Amino acid sequence: MRVLVPAIPVALLSVILAACSQRGNPVSISETPQSIVARVENQMKICWFRKANPTLAKYKIASEINSYTGKPRILLVPRNRPGGLPGLVVQAERRSGGNDVQVFGPLLEGSGGANLRASVNKWTSGSTAC
Repeated sequence: MRVLVPAIPVALLSVILAACSQRGNPVSISETPQSIVARVENQMKICWFRKANPTLAKYKIASEINSYTGKPRILLVPRNRPGGLPGLVVQAERRSGGNDVQVFGPLLEGSGGANLRASVNKWTSGSTAC
C-alpha cells in the first residue's frame, strides 16, 4: 500500500529555505527585541506604506511584537489573504552578546529585495531615514 504525502507548497518551501540561509543582523544589547521590531514596523509604515511602494502594494503589515516566544516579528502578508504565507518576515531575538535580527521571505528574492533588506538593516541600527 502506498502512502501519499502532500507536497509542501513552493512558497512555503522558499520561506523555510530563506529562513535557514539568512544570517541575522547583530544589534545592540541595550535595546529589547520588542523595541527594535516596533521601530522597524514604524519605519515600514512611514517609508514603505505611506509612500505607496509599488513592490508592497499587495501586502499589509501584521505585527506580532508581544510574542510569547521571545521572538517579536513583523509579517508582510497578502492584503487579500491575511492568513496566507508572508512575503517578508522581520524577527528579532535576544542572543548571547546582543540581539539578532533576521529578515527573510520571498520578497527578498525579487528585484526590490536588496533595497528592502538594506532598509530593514538601516532601521534596526537605529536610523529613521527612508
